[in-house]
Amino acid sequence: LLGAPGMPDKNTRHTLMFSATFPDDIQKLAHEFLRDDFLFLTVGRVGGACSDVTQAMIQIDHSEKRDKLMELLSDVPTTKARTLVFVDTKRNADFLATLLSQENLPTTS
Repeated sequence: LLGAPGMPDKNTRHTLMFSATFPDDIQKLAHEFLRDDFLFLTVGRVGGACSDVTQAMIQIDHSEKRDKLMELLSDVPTTKARTLVFVDTKRNADFLATLLSQENLPTTS
């Protein structure tokens, strides 16, 4: 998105990032997209994610999203692992829940 034609330079736009957790490696990545004089505001403890939570950032093309998600969830029937998937709208959450249910993955939206 930030590399899209017509997107203003990082020093001429406002970029806001919100996260309940902000691990060091993600903070470093965020610096690429933020102005040099950005403001970092914290409430509570930085990096205070539960140690049982794994965070990963995977960069893929939009057309690869569904296949990558199915790949990432392929072991769920065996491991019974729980996964939280964020989407932008309730409609997309319902659509994704239906898709995953059709693949025999336990889901709710």
